[in-house]
Amino acid sequence: MCRRKIGQGRLRSGNAWRPQRVSAGGRRHGVRRQHYESQSPQTQFLFAGLVEVFRDSDTGRVATIPFSDLRKLFPLKTGAKSTIEFVELSPNKQPKSTKTLSLVVKGKETFSVGSCKYNVLAVTETFKNGAGETLDTFTALYAPDLQASLARRYDEGTSAESVNGYETIKPLSN
Repeated sequence: MCRRKIGQGRLRSGNAWRPQRVSAGGRRHGVRRQHYESQSPQTQFLFAGLVEVFRDSDTGRVATIPFSDLRKLFPLKTGAKSTIEFVELSPNKQPKSTKTLSLVVKGKETFSVGSCKYNVLAVTETFKNGAGETLDTFTALYAPDLQASLARRYDEGTSAESVNGYETIKPLSN
């Protein structure tokens, strides 16, 4: 059965689990656990299942503090463009400068998780440092109904293009 609302649920991608928690305001905040071959496992906390606000791993913790209200980004619509200025805070480290995250909602697509198909928005996320140099860019395949990014597409339009997506959506056990 395809889930249309996650509520209290989790997404599975190989060894990565992402429980969904509902905040008092009704906006879901996701938690994504990812394992990378060359790095320690990371746990990412995402506002509305899209924007990272905290990351934890064996190598350190990073809080992303936006200078604007993230709630104003939603609901996302095709063609929408937003830029968020933020600072990253780590224990025992002074921030060097502010950074920016640019979100561009490119269009609508369909993405499959197992045998289920979901309507998603292709949202390009581009991170830049204080000097305007690009640090990272990828396309999140964001399901507004689930308030979750079901996959990330890297190196889009190149021969190195890859998609890191989820395999299943399951309810959390009590």
